[in-house]
Amino acid sequence: MIRNIYTLEHVVKELKKYIGFEVLQVFSQEKDSVTLELSNGEEDKHLHFAADGKNDALFLRNNFARSKSNSSDLFPMLSGEVLQNASIIDNNRIVKLDFINSSAFVVLFGGIKSNFIAVSKKGKVFDAFRNRQDLQGTIYVPEENKVRGLEEFDDDTEIIRALGSAEYMLGSFYARDILSKLNINPKTKKSDISISELNQISKTSEEYIHRLKSADVFYIFKNGEKALFSLIKLSAFDELIGQFDSISDAIRRTASHNFKISQFLPLYKQLESRLEKKRRKLTNTTKSFDEESYIERIAKYKYYGDLLAASPQANETHGDSIILTGWEGEDVSIPLDDKKSIIK
Repeated sequence: MIRNIYTLEHVVKELKKYIGFEVLQVFSQEKDSVTLELSNGEEDKHLHFAADGKNDALFLRNNFARSKSNSSDLFPMLSGEVLQNASIIDNNRIVKLDFINSSAFVVLFGGIKSNFIAVSKKGKVFDAFRNRQDLQGTIYVPEENKVRGLEEFDDDTEIIRALGSAEYMLGSFYARDILSKLNINPKTKKSDISISELNQISKTSEEYIHRLKSADVFYIFKNGEKALFSLIKLSAFDELIGQFDSISDAIRRTASHNFKISQFLPLYKQLESRLEKKRRKLTNTTKSFDEESYIERIAKYKYYGDLLAASPQANETHGDSIILTGWEGEDVSIPLDDKKSIIK
């Protein structure tokens, strides 16, 4: 939930502490990232935008230094600008950075829609991290976030989906937490929710949002292999990875963890598949040894061979089995290939 609207509100609140800081440089030294170095002459901050499409995030970094190699300059026209304000556009996942002569929009929609777009005071795009050629020279108009009230969703919509997507802009995890507190099955169809229950959901959601907005401790929970960021404690998650006083520290830790997992999991799955194939092969190889030992099998087939070699019918075919007399006078049934002679 590092791109949830209420998370971004906290990021903007933190960014506003650095109004008046100058942009010293803008660069990239990690794939799909933009970093702005901000300074007031005494203190330096680095605003980092991670835009790999899966773990997009915006956060401030401390004690960060630009690499002398494997980095490239970006947005040269922003160098020397001074931060004037930070805000969220139209209740959307777009953070606007206002400078003296220009503005920048950090678009955190995820996937190919995530972008960093620099515009003049008149809104004309002079540079962009993605789709630069298509956007340059156009007037940038932020995408409108169309939200609906709970009552506007179709009756057959599951309540978890309706609440997560409604005007409260909670997302699925916070919506699920609210429904859990109200003892409402998240898969219940909206048509099966009573008017009084809908009113209770709305009231609880408004109280919940107040808690999200006023949070001052930030949490990271274990969610399977991944890390889950939250502005408050969640009833469904009890394994805490860490808690932080800084929103940026919590976001950076979450994004870093999930990025590493996203890089590691495909390799892990590939190795797991290979190991599983080897395991099945070994299982099939040893399965026939479950009822008798390997040594016993060798001894048995050597005995079969000796009896067959001594048989006067050794050069004849004899169906799919033959019964011979063993060394101790017992009958021994020996399986054969009906297309080959006994000796073969």
